[in-house]
Amino acid sequence: MKKLLYFFAKLKSEKGVTAIIVALLLVVLLGVAALAIDVGYLALAKNQCQNAVDAAALAGARKLGENYDTNVSPPDTNVDSVAQATAQANKAAGKDVEVALENIEVGVWGTEAGKPTPHFYVPVNNFFPNAVRVTTNTTFDSFFARIFGKSTLDTGATAIAALFGPCIDTPTIPLGISTGWFDLNPGTGMCGKEIILGDTKDSCAGWTNLENTKFKQQDVQDMLEDKTPMPEVHSGDIIEFGGGVIGPVLEDLLTLFDTQKGLDDDGDPSTWTTSVVVYEGGCENPVTPYTAKGFSTIKITAVRAPSNTSGGLKLGLTAQIVCKMSEDNRGGCINAGTVGKYPRLVGKTAWPGF
Repeated sequence: MKKLLYFFAKLKSEKGVTAIIVALLLVVLLGVAALAIDVGYLALAKNQCQNAVDAAALAGARKLGENYDTNVSPPDTNVDSVAQATAQANKAAGKDVEVALENIEVGVWGTEAGKPTPHFYVPVNNFFPNAVRVTTNTTFDSFFARIFGKSTLDTGATAIAALFGPCIDTPTIPLGISTGWFDLNPGTGMCGKEIILGDTKDSCAGWTNLENTKFKQQDVQDMLEDKTPMPEVHSGDIIEFGGGVIGPVLEDLLTLFDTQKGLDDDGDPSTWTTSVVVYEGGCENPVTPYTAKGFSTIKITAVRAPSNTSGGLKLGLTAQIVCKMSEDNRGGCINAGTVGKYPRLVGKTAWPGF
């Protein structure tokens, strides 16, 4: 300690030492100023870049939803150009935000086989894209940091916006498909996949009255015969189910199928495209209450009722899950082939159920 005090005392006695100390302190102060100003500048630029790519991803996904709504093929037509134009309409720290077309990806937000956590990916066959990812890496000129050889600052930002299924709908038939079926056919694997309502132990589907009241077969028949209206269902509603193929119900469905096929706009006079509820459950016989999770569009290809079944064919119906369907709402629920055309940002906030 004595040696240290002696050293400072000696410095104080030397002429010009004050100037040296001031000079050294100036270098330190300049470094602090460079850090404070450039870090703050970079944070502002990064935040503005993030806002730009958020807007671009949302605009691109909105265009994707509009393409589904108007049956544009392929569905990603002009999605990248809309996203790019939106990004470049924004500025970050007074500079145009740069987004190259190769940094705009149209893909899927969801799960894959063996990957149960939702994420963004681009499948080999991008049959049913529902998400857009936009990335930017814009370079900005620094202020004081150039004193230390850092003339530019790089800031990157990424945003993902996705379309989700509707949370409110009025199904056209009192039939439900379980989330367990979609778990077995994740991502684009559901599109065009055949589902059979037959032996309820392996069909992953069942009849429902679409309400939280005791299930009665007659309620289902009344809805199929248009004696009672189909109720509006919300995601989260508890609805009752009754298992079995139920011959009289199939007869009513067959009558409805024969009158409705060819009247829809699916272009196939031998099928009927209609909507059903998706409930949270496995592939067990659905004879208890279940929670509604969303909605799906199906194309019924055949109905096998007692009156038209012979040769040992099982009673039931055969249908396919239809993708590329859009409804005029924001969505926010399970994607079961039908989406709302208004997107949401994902990847930052976890949306329940996705």
